[in-house]
Amino acid sequence: MVDLETRLPVGGEVLLRLNHPIQGALSPASFIPVAEDCGLMPEIGLHVLGRGLQALKVLQMVPGVPDLYLSINVSTLQISESFLNELSDLIACNGIDQNRLVIELTESVALKVDGGRSDIIRRIQDKGIRVVLDDFGTGYSSFNDLKTLRPDIIKIDRSFVQAGSGFARRSAGHEVHQRLGALGEAMARVCDDLELPMVEEGIESEADLDY
Repeated sequence: MVDLETRLPVGGEVLLRLNHPIQGALSPASFIPVAEDCGLMPEIGLHVLGRGLQALKVLQMVPGVPDLYLSINVSTLQISESFLNELSDLIACNGIDQNRLVIELTESVALKVDGGRSDIIRRIQDKGIRVVLDDFGTGYSSFNDLKTLRPDIIKIDRSFVQAGSGFARRSAGHEVHQRLGALGEAMARVCDDLELPMVEEGIESEADLDY
C-alpha cells in the first residue's frame, strides 16, 4: 500500500498488446518493428496516445494523489510537427494537466533523432511534459547523445539490475556479472554528474533493491 500522506509521486505506464488469434497477447517487441517498417506507427501511436490520455483524464481526478502521472511510449517515427499538433489537441480535449504526462523514447530509437526531431522534443518539454530515455544502456549512447536529446529522466535497463541477482550470477557467470555491475554503477555516476533523475527497471525482489 502507498501511504498517500507522504505525497510520493505515483504513476503508471501504458502497455500495448496485440491479441493474436493463435499466439495470444503479443508484446510490442513482436509487432512494433513491423509496424514501423510498414509505416503504420503514426496511426497506432496516435490511437495509444488517445486512449492513454482518456485514462489520464480519469486518473487525474483521483483525490489524494496530486502527483499522479502516466507514461506513454512513443516511437521516434511519430515525432513530427503533426504529432506535436495532435498531442496538443488531445491534451486540450481531455483537459490534461501536462505535468502529469510523461513521454518515453527507447534508447535504440532515440539515437536516430535528428536535429528537427530534437527541436520538437524540446518543444514537447517546453509544455511541461517530461521526456524519458527508456532502456538506457542497451544501445550505443554517448555523452553527446544525452546532451543533444536532453531527457528529463533516464531509465536504466533491467538487465543491469538483474545482474545483481543470484540467478544472474549463476547463469551468466561471475565475470559477466561483474562487468554488468560495473557498467550499471558507471551509468549511475553519469546520471548523477549530469543531474539527471534515474529510474532502475526490473526491481522485483529485496535482493534487487539492495543491489
